Amino acid sequence: MSNQYKPIFSFLLLLFLGTSIAQNNSDTIKVEMKSKDVLIINKDTFDEWDFDAEQENNKKNRLNLELFFGTTGYGEYIDNSFYIIGDLENSSTNYLKSHHWGANLMIKAIESKNRRFYLNTGLGFSLTTFSFSNNIQLMANSDNTTFSVDSTNLKFSKFKLNYIQVPLLIGLRIGNLAKNPIGVQLGGEIAFRTTAKTITRTSQNTTTQQKKENKFNTTLIQLSPMARISIGNIGFFGKLSLSPLFTNNQVDYYPFSCGIVFANF
Repeated sequence: MSNQYKPIFSFLLLLFLGTSIAQNNSDTIKVEMKSKDVLIINKDTFDEWDFDAEQENNKKNRLNLELFFGTTGYGEYIDNSFYIIGDLENSSTNYLKSHHWGANLMIKAIESKNRRFYLNTGLGFSLTTFSFSNNIQLMANSDNTTFSVDSTNLKFSKFKLNYIQVPLLIGLRIGNLAKNPIGVQLGGEIAFRTTAKTITRTSQNTTTQQKKENKFNTTLIQLSPMARISIGNIGFFGKLSLSPLFTNNQVDYYPFSCGIVFANF
């Protein structure tokens, strides 16, 4: 047999043997090989195939809206160890009433061919509410920020901050990709504080909101390492800021948050 006919013969032999290794759905024939799959498309199907729509669908799959909700608080470093603020301190928070929630529009910047590894980034917003455990108010001047005991009986005292954040995460999918794989994400986010205010309510139901031009001396930029673990579209997150909450407080408090996140991991 001449060399010019060998490729043709090999291809015909492959099609013949394909009856045992191929999947035929009348429109297409899928021949499974060791490292690649060969897809043979019926001519009529090829003419009707909307390749532009398929490419557009792939682009949409790169975008992902994620929602997250959890609790928040802060702690301090003593002798290189991190301690959560205790209930006996004026600055302690009620974790059941303190919240951190928001949303991110994520984009898959890089993804491996086997879809196991990927790099995500995006843009989002978050709202953080610290609900204080004790009868205190947050006070601030140009020099520092203090937690002062209020003489009136407060129903609640809260400190609210809004942020715009840019996350960057490296992800790994473990298990069967078609059946809710386990996901692990490591990375961090940089968050820019936009607003800050205090809200108090007295026993007479008088509500007071207070804003400061100096935003209560809060740090403008928060840089936070973050970790996530997920199963399917539900995951859990935790993060701890490397920047103190206040810029000129006598004690540096470092905020943290943890909770649940819903996304297409």
